[in-house]
Amino acid sequence: MTGPGLTADQARRDLYEIMQTEADFEAKARGALDLGKRYLRVDNAHLTRIHPEAEYWEAIASTDPSDGEFPTGLVLDYNTTYCRHVLDGGDSVALHDVPSQGWTAGPAFEEHGLHCYHGTPIQVDGEPYGTVCFVSESPRDAPFTDEETLFAELVARLLEHELQRQRHEVETTRRSNSITILSRVLRHNLRNEMTVVRGRIGELADQLDDDSYPSTDLFDSIDRIIDLSDKARKLETVVFTDYDRELVALEPILDRIRTAVGLDYPDATITTDVPEGLSADLKPSFELAVTELVENAADHSGPDARVAIHAEATDGGVTLQVSDDGPGLPEQEQAVLSEGVETPLVHGSGLGLWMAYWVVTTHDGTISATVTDEGTTVTISVPRVTSETSRATGEVAALQRGLDRFEAVFEESFDAMLILDDDRRVIDANDHAADLLDLSKSALLGRSIDEFVAQTSDVDALWTALQAEGQQEGRLPVHRPDGPELVAEYSATADVLPGQHLIVGRDVTDRIERERERERMNQRLTLALEGTDTGIWEWDLETDEVTWTESMERLFGVTPGTFEGTFEAFADRVHPEDLPAVEAAIERAIETGEQFQTEYRVLRDDGEQLWVDARGELFEGDDAGHRRFLGIVTDITERKERERSLRTRTRAIDDAPIGVAISDPGQEDNPMVYVNEQFCELTGYDESAILGRNCRFMQGEETNPDAVERIRSAIDGGEPVSEVLRNYRADGTMFWNQVTVAPVEDEHGEIVNWVGFQQDVTDRIERERELQETTSRLEAVVEASPEPILTVDAAGVVQLWNEAAEAVFGYPAEDVVGESLVEVGLHRGSRQSEVVARLQRVLAGEQLDAFDVERTTSDGDRVRLRLSTAPLLDADGTVTGVMAVAKVLSDRAQRLELAETVFENTQDALFLIDVRAGDDFVVERVNQVYETVTGLSNEEIVGKRPREIVGDETGAAIEERYRECVRRRETIQYLEDIPVDGESRQWETKLTPVVDDGTVEKLVGAMRDVTDE
Repeated sequence: MTGPGLTADQARRDLYEIMQTEADFEAKARGALDLGKRYLRVDNAHLTRIHPEAEYWEAIASTDPSDGEFPTGLVLDYNTTYCRHVLDGGDSVALHDVPSQGWTAGPAFEEHGLHCYHGTPIQVDGEPYGTVCFVSESPRDAPFTDEETLFAELVARLLEHELQRQRHEVETTRRSNSITILSRVLRHNLRNEMTVVRGRIGELADQLDDDSYPSTDLFDSIDRIIDLSDKARKLETVVFTDYDRELVALEPILDRIRTAVGLDYPDATITTDVPEGLSADLKPSFELAVTELVENAADHSGPDARVAIHAEATDGGVTLQVSDDGPGLPEQEQAVLSEGVETPLVHGSGLGLWMAYWVVTTHDGTISATVTDEGTTVTISVPRVTSETSRATGEVAALQRGLDRFEAVFEESFDAMLILDDDRRVIDANDHAADLLDLSKSALLGRSIDEFVAQTSDVDALWTALQAEGQQEGRLPVHRPDGPELVAEYSATADVLPGQHLIVGRDVTDRIERERERERMNQRLTLALEGTDTGIWEWDLETDEVTWTESMERLFGVTPGTFEGTFEAFADRVHPEDLPAVEAAIERAIETGEQFQTEYRVLRDDGEQLWVDARGELFEGDDAGHRRFLGIVTDITERKERERSLRTRTRAIDDAPIGVAISDPGQEDNPMVYVNEQFCELTGYDESAILGRNCRFMQGEETNPDAVERIRSAIDGGEPVSEVLRNYRADGTMFWNQVTVAPVEDEHGEIVNWVGFQQDVTDRIERERELQETTSRLEAVVEASPEPILTVDAAGVVQLWNEAAEAVFGYPAEDVVGESLVEVGLHRGSRQSEVVARLQRVLAGEQLDAFDVERTTSDGDRVRLRLSTAPLLDADGTVTGVMAVAKVLSDRAQRLELAETVFENTQDALFLIDVRAGDDFVVERVNQVYETVTGLSNEEIVGKRPREIVGDETGAAIEERYRECVRRRETIQYLEDIPVDGESRQWETKLTPVVDDGTVEKLVGAMRDVTDE
């Protein structure tokens, strides 16, 4: 399909005509895009520049006007464009109707609403550059044809060719500029410095015998020549190197610059002012440019220079200022920064400001200097991302990036690095080269490398081979002036610059000795493992080289000496189902640095399959910086068969109501190889967290070490054992675990497994503990009781006899406990049968409370007791004995008890009056006869005074009788009328005082109704 009035052939001819004109790239791009837009019948076409890593998309050419939706210079988020799919897939994307083709869910449609899109990728120098896109807001009537897609491809390829050609032109210009600049520097600066040297040499000729010869000036001039020559050589080395821009934070860069320059200028005050988080897309050379500016400010501002570095964000970029308080930057140096040019009369002293100018312009930025009476301020402004157009016009885009690489590799490399001329003399060296050869850098310069190479080596032959082949590597014995001979591993590259040759080396003396020692150990270990089922392997992570011993090869069924020697070759022999776990174990060991252990199946070359146990350890970098894994592999096929057989035999215990675990003493640390579900439920651990571990992981701070030691001793002796341990569940809670462990022997009597039974006995232990605490408290109460307490078992044998019993009966506990109660001597004659009868009643479950008995003490005295007994029951409720508690009845107590008996059983009405201070009389109690004859109950009158009971007049008379009895302290008898139920009755009353320590405490009265008499 073609557009109206424009055939495919005509479109191609028009396209070639556009691209063959002498117009600049922008004009060609706009013409090609406009032609494609018309041919494909779309709304707009544009050429994009894309940086996927920065999520950056820019339309560098477009058919849309400046006020259109997609004008030239538009910047978008890369992730919201269809172009993302083009670069991700590396091929054209043709969408004639986005909704009907199911692309509406993506951010591109949601953000921009385009219904038609055709995009083709562009590459420059083999790297993704951007896309050629044709878009419309409305869908096309029909899909893009193959002919239309081919035309879009042709547009992309021709624009790609123009971009490539433009880049080559920039490179050519860059080379030309660098040659011109270096030539002028060498022609002007080096000539001036050499004039000074020649003048001083003339003076030397005239003053050979004069001690005042100015040698310092001569050496200073020579040093300046060397420094300038070094900088020129470095610029020449790095000028053609290219780096990508990266989003970096400015604060750490400026901090490094301040620290580095401050070390060279300790008297200078250097400050930085940069907002936190300020960042920009920069090349590594940017740091070098700012360093040059800060160094220049510190150097030209005097001994106490003050330099300030200030950075801030601006629209679309970053502005940075370097200010000093010096005399001001000379006009010729200002011209370098503002114009980037040098003439024979206006030149920069050295290359520092040129570096700054070149770096800033390659960032598509600007640099300028402002000089006032207060000093100089150099201002740099750089955008966020440099366009290809500005990159083309920036003269030496890769200058500073190459210099950064040179500084990082040459000056900061951990390897020794030398640069030799064609005569094999040292013209430059880094610090590590000086350390390796035990000389200062200045002492190395100009010396022949032959001085350091042992005579046993054919230096001439090696040098000739280097010149012929361009590269050489190997090992050489090296002499040092004041140190022992060492072996150096080297890599040499000829003509890194014309006439300059790079040597990179490192001391491998210790590594060689370690290799020899490792080889000797491997030989001894191989000999020791000969005929066993264990193999040794070593894996170099840097080279992927895997080394197997012969025993390892035999284990895997490989003919000795034929193993391919790579990790892939090893992985091919691991069972596919086990390989992910093996790789995960290795990755985990690499990340953590810990040893790894795993088990997997091996697919032997002879078709057999076996199980192995693999263990290894990561050893960090050797002299070559290589990390290596070293490990062993052991055949565990028989063990796995035993485990499988064991699992088969133990299925019946999977659902056992107690926890069951089986361990394998044939493995290191006797790990568990089986647990049932009840074990998992008991401990709270998943099976995967248990298997492969010794059961001690359930122990904790409160686990009794003595019990653990008893279990360990029994296992060491091959004996069964049972202990109660304090263990911990997965959630940290503690429980009491009844652990029973027993050995499992094979037909030869060898212990092949241990079986353990785990039971939660926390409730039982807690009950026992509570019982023990209760028992302890009861024992304390019994021993502390002032009353005699004793217990007998069902046979009548004394089991307990407290101290009070000893005191009352006179028999010590050691003479009584264990003896029959009837034989102790407490009971005489017929009393023994009475005791036995009562004992039988209590053993039958009867409880006898408060009955009085008389017993005989060891002295033959009789003692009256009030005895209470109760049966003792076990956990099942069975009576196992009798406890008796006795209370000794004193004479007074007996009298009181007798009085109580009389008080309650006499036929007279009795009352008890409490005599209180101040002749206050209160009824304390009355007997039942009193309640019957008077109709007044205890509840009605106890605690009341006579006046409250019978009224004031009669009550006062009664109280007077009470006072008379208290005064006389003897029994008085009298008649009195007392109203009862509204009827006056005559009573005969006998009133007796109760005296204690001379004081009347109570009055006891006896009343009899004599009205009828």
